[in-house]
Amino acid sequence: MRSYDLELERGNGRKARTAHLRVSARAIQLPVPTHRSPRVQQYVRAGGKNIEAWVVVVEEINPPADVEPIKWVLFTSVPVVSFEDAWQVIGWYENRWQVEEWHKALKTGCRLESHQLQSMDRMLPLTGVLSVVAVLLVQLKHAARTQPDEPASEFVPELWLKLLQAKGKTETCNVTNYEFWRAVAKLGGFLGRRHDGEPGWQVIWRGWNELHSLAEGAMLLKRCG
Repeated sequence: MRSYDLELERGNGRKARTAHLRVSARAIQLPVPTHRSPRVQQYVRAGGKNIEAWVVVVEEINPPADVEPIKWVLFTSVPVVSFEDAWQVIGWYENRWQVEEWHKALKTGCRLESHQLQSMDRMLPLTGVLSVVAVLLVQLKHAARTQPDEPASEFVPELWLKLLQAKGKTETCNVTNYEFWRAVAKLGGFLGRRHDGEPGWQVIWRGWNELHSLAEGAMLLKRCG
């Protein structure tokens, strides 16, 4: 079909680089599964034999010698008859990293499993609440990465910035998104030394909890005054 360039960020031992990717696609016929679900059984009874699907292959052209080349093999039930169709499928797949980051924020950061709830009627409400928190944390991390020099005051309440300054995690309230993100991590025990890398979800979660405890205390004190 066609090709496009993908900008890869640095991370997990990988250097930042531009990957040149070639896209191809075709229709395929998949055999009906041996272990049939009710939906598949209904399909077979209606006279269906093979399952029509499409495969989109994205592979890197001329990658550097010291890296593993990118190759994605994507199966879809959505018809792919043009590059625009393939581009839509690729876009869905590229969102996978964002979903995985959200899952890390929910599981490792918000520590969903640590609550050890035994029933679904208790697990679902907690998951719903923590899912919203995880989305906010992912948004703040994304802002720290993509808009590191923008003022954090455009994203978070001024009270949070004042509390971080009062705790000695920042020198001023006028901090950037990147500085705010690291200040929250430091509140959770992140040392921020030269070779420490970027903070993980565990220290972010501890800092986040501490920041909210401080904010609640400050608001209660204001109410008492």
